Amino acid sequence: MTRKSIKEDFNTRVARLIEEAQVRCLEASERLSEIGRLQKENPDNQKLKETWKLEYENYRQASDEYWRILGEKDNPPWKPLLVAVLRDDLAEVIRLSDNGKMVERLNQEGIPILSRAFNLEIFDYLLSKGADPNLQEQSATANGFTPLCHAAYADQVEVFKKLLKAGADVKIAPKGDSVLQIAKDGKAGSVLAILRNKKLMAELTGKSQKPAVKTRQP
Repeated sequence: MTRKSIKEDFNTRVARLIEEAQVRCLEASERLSEIGRLQKENPDNQKLKETWKLEYENYRQASDEYWRILGEKDNPPWKPLLVAVLRDDLAEVIRLSDNGKMVERLNQEGIPILSRAFNLEIFDYLLSKGADPNLQEQSATANGFTPLCHAAYADQVEVFKKLLKAGADVKIAPKGDSVLQIAKDGKAGSVLAILRNKKLMAELTGKSQKPAVKTRQP
């Protein structure tokens, strides 16, 4: 994934969030209008009054969310951290991560920051602060890709090993695809060698098989 495609993916995601917020506002507004009409026909109906208050609060929250997303469109709170990661600026990454709080925010937003970390020191730092190794991309260019998928395709063997040790699940991949196939597509010889080595995979994932217990023959 290139830096340009990352920016395009972000813009697509923001556009979708704005559209969803607009729909919520519209639906809440329509419900308010309908309740208002019923209130005019039944001015003494206490239940309608309570329902109107509840729906008004829903509309207010939907409206606040819409304007919050618009306000964060060009400057979301986590954007400086993402930029620092892409610039390989470790000092800024440490400062902007706010001791891991902003890394958790990226997890919540569904943005796999580990897929953007091309510097091993930055990668290790983000991993130590709780960056989720199993988040999947939600984009047109790499939909369903996890950081492990990216590492497999690019034959980033050290990153691949670190992700497995951190709990990355080799079974998570885009629908109809697999990490093994992605590595094949990328002609990733080193990663393919790891994937085909059952003993090494067991060691890296912490799933070493226990030796079989021998039973005495009568």
